[in-house]
Amino acid sequence: MKLLEKLPIRTKLTAWYTISFMVVLAFSFISFYLVARNLILSKIDENLQAQADEITTLIKTQNLSPTSKDQVLETFEITKSNFVLVLNHNHDIVAQSQTLPVDPHLVSRLETEIKNNFEPKFLTEGKNRFYVQPLYEGARFIGTIIVGDSTEVVNEAFRVLLNTLILVFLIFMLPLILVSFLEADISLSPLRELAKSMNTISTKNLADRVEVGNPHDEIGEVGTSFNSLLDRLQKGFDKERQLIHDISHQLKTPLTAIKSDVEIALTKSRSLQAYQKILTNVLSDADRMSGILKDMMNFAWAASENQDQNFKTHNVSHLLEEAAEIAQQLGIDKHIIVSTSITPNLQVFGQQEKLLQIFLNILENAIKYSRRKGKILIQTNLEGSQVKIIIKDNGVGISKKDLPHIFERFYRGKSQVGEGSGLGLSIAAALTRAHKGTIEASSQKGKGTTFVITLPLKQIVKKVKKAKKIVKKKAKTRATNILPIELKRPHVRTFLKEKWGTWDQAQKMKKAS
Repeated sequence: MKLLEKLPIRTKLTAWYTISFMVVLAFSFISFYLVARNLILSKIDENLQAQADEITTLIKTQNLSPTSKDQVLETFEITKSNFVLVLNHNHDIVAQSQTLPVDPHLVSRLETEIKNNFEPKFLTEGKNRFYVQPLYEGARFIGTIIVGDSTEVVNEAFRVLLNTLILVFLIFMLPLILVSFLEADISLSPLRELAKSMNTISTKNLADRVEVGNPHDEIGEVGTSFNSLLDRLQKGFDKERQLIHDISHQLKTPLTAIKSDVEIALTKSRSLQAYQKILTNVLSDADRMSGILKDMMNFAWAASENQDQNFKTHNVSHLLEEAAEIAQQLGIDKHIIVSTSITPNLQVFGQQEKLLQIFLNILENAIKYSRRKGKILIQTNLEGSQVKIIIKDNGVGISKKDLPHIFERFYRGKSQVGEGSGLGLSIAAALTRAHKGTIEASSQKGKGTTFVITLPLKQIVKKVKKAKKIVKKKAKTRATNILPIELKRPHVRTFLKEKWGTWDQAQKMKKAS
């Protein structure tokens, strides 16, 4: 089988066509031979039966005896049968033809058949064909008529016919192979043309498509599938080109700023405070680039295969509480109120950091587009074996034109509120899909936006009570007096360190209040 798999398709098709033609030809020859032989033998049997019926009509009204021999032999001479044997009820020979000597062994075998069977019957003994017909007068058995004929000539004729058919079959083999090869070549011709067209397409002319003659046949299906593949590849290449362009654009600004700060620092000697300011700016730009690269890594992780191999069961209720605390700290400048209505002990299967990233990206987006003293609600609803996580704000909302595109990479719409890479929501959508979930958004311009994240539950929660909590902190600075209390959770501390640079800076901001 392995050898067959390595053969070219043309060779395989040639072999299959040849075998198919040979099978059909052999079947035709065998059928012709058997039908012809059966027809000839049937004709012989008809003649034997007709002769037996003629003799039966002649002597059926009288008992068989030597006195009827002349009359019977006269009938034999008329019918010119090769072999006729007439037996009485004791199986004694009353009359026989003169054209064929009686073989005692043959007579003995025929008598055995007569004794074992009292019905008319055809028999083949050696090169002869016999018809045995019992004679009855009413219900009384009076004798048997045996009529036979030699089949030697017929058998010889059929031997010649069989040899002729085999010879013709062998002679046809070479033409059959040639015809099969040509047929395979003709069958593969459209496929070769298709392959030739495929080979002309590269990244330089990815917009070209192969010509599909008949989209409903197998070759047409291959061409259509290939064109669909090119469509997907072109779309992927376009996205990658756009991604590279956007990343280059995103990295260009912080790199230019870093270069400018370093060049300024090197122009002359400066005070310690000036150097600290420059280094702070460099660190801020470096953090911005790090954030962009981190976003790209999240995209790569979401697109990779078997990412669920490292999944574990996590309490998503705790993660939502942590996300709420972080959102409260991020929204301090706007005096945003973050309230929660979260079912406790909801267990989902995934990566803790990625799940938290989903919630934080949506919450950051909600904070960015919320008005001062705005409100954000985080709540959960159970639906069968799934949990719906709803994040709702009363911010500026999203226009109907922009809403279908908010999960696309680098899409920022026409809003000029705040700055960002345009990757937050697209990363949230990619990470949600990686966790076998879905994400949807609905919005009304000027009234706010609602995001619904649906995740499969690892364990279905029974008899739960929703924990309702309102986190409301008023402060004029980013950090407040409750900062050390609220930041006991490790993920909250880590996230705010990334936002504000270092933990010491966060503590200093708290003291500044």
